[in-house]
Amino acid sequence: MQYSEIDGWFDFDRLYHNAVATAADGAHFVEVGAWLGRSTAFMGERIAASGKRIKFDAVDTWTGGTDAPVNALLRAELPKYNGHLYDMFLQNMEACGVKEFITPVRADSAEAAERYADGSLDFVFIDGDHSAPIVARDLAAYWPKVKPGGVMAGHDIGENDVEASLRVFCQSNGLSYYREGASWVMEKTQPRGGRILLGMPHSGRISPNTALSAMMHPSHTPDTHVEVMTHQTSLLAAGFNYLWTQALERDFDYFAMLHADIQPDWNWMDVLLGELQRTGADLVSVVVPIKDERGLTSTAIGHPTIWWSPLRRLTMREVMGLPPTFTAEDAGYPGHAMLVNTGCWMANLRNPKWRETDADGRLKVYFNIKDRIAKTDSGYVCQTQPEDWGFSSLMFQNGLKAVATRKVQLGHVSDFPWPNYAAFGKWEHDDATAPHWNKQAQPA
Repeated sequence: MQYSEIDGWFDFDRLYHNAVATAADGAHFVEVGAWLGRSTAFMGERIAASGKRIKFDAVDTWTGGTDAPVNALLRAELPKYNGHLYDMFLQNMEACGVKEFITPVRADSAEAAERYADGSLDFVFIDGDHSAPIVARDLAAYWPKVKPGGVMAGHDIGENDVEASLRVFCQSNGLSYYREGASWVMEKTQPRGGRILLGMPHSGRISPNTALSAMMHPSHTPDTHVEVMTHQTSLLAAGFNYLWTQALERDFDYFAMLHADIQPDWNWMDVLLGELQRTGADLVSVVVPIKDERGLTSTAIGHPTIWWSPLRRLTMREVMGLPPTFTAEDAGYPGHAMLVNTGCWMANLRNPKWRETDADGRLKVYFNIKDRIAKTDSGYVCQTQPEDWGFSSLMFQNGLKAVATRKVQLGHVSDFPWPNYAAFGKWEHDDATAPHWNKQAQPA
């Protein structure tokens, strides 16, 4: 019997696969809410295939939940099993050949949490009762049990009670989460603080929500001091360079930038600080969608040597299929430049390469916009290398590492905020750059 033959709801296979792939030998996993074991069996199969000693507990009452309205679907399913959910769960684990890899814990979720010592669990997945008070209770019960470097995740981020409870819990505790399909993910990392200059370039009005993200919730990381500096100019690259030099001259540890039309979630600065330290990158940039229905982003893969145009521009559909934080190699292009956007990003200024100069005393990495006109068989073509991709290219040439992330949820504001946390858009791939990367594509 295969896990897919078991009745139930399961669309977080990538999360489970990655949990096993990244786990150390001797790890301890807990699944809260198992039903008939569709997801449980999948995890058991992954653990068996890994050869790792991973203890895996499945926590459930196997009674179908409480009388809360949100469990009406489960209660409607109960008559099919004549009240024998637990027996059928065990039979399914036996039939899938994974019984030896799973320890059923037949108890209320919060009561089961008391069995675990604080800081003892590597991975917890919560998919039990989705009513607001139970979600809040489970979050509070299991988060202390997760060890530093561990992960707590859960299902049905689209359920109002789930997301509302999650946001309250995170804001109350200075934590952050990101979306992974229909699931949410929290990583138990504690970034180190430092002095951060947050630059906000603009040529006119700053969105009120952008200002709120900058001024009201700059950082909850301990020992972190954030200074906000705005700069108004119509000369884009000049404005960026002014803010950049302020950070370098005043010896800040980090420099962050937020564009006037970007609305990130409240915890964005802590997420970027954590990703810089987790990945060892010199710059982390949030994926930002273009403001139209194609689903294109400002994140791209650059040629190793040609700087006038990207090799491949990524769509939101492609981005959602990549790791939450990714490199050019993750996208299938090792040895290529990661071209990132400057709408919402942070750089670690502790790397001395940022301050290196050429023979004439000019910084090797800076912002600039390059334009030219090319004459082709079909006529004249205007070409531009924007300031963010030019900066990314100079980083690559000078040995600095850039990564892109979707762990920060944001909207790119026009008539409404275009989101970066959904696989939307008419284009699955970037048709405009297809002649560069798709051998089957014909030049436009």
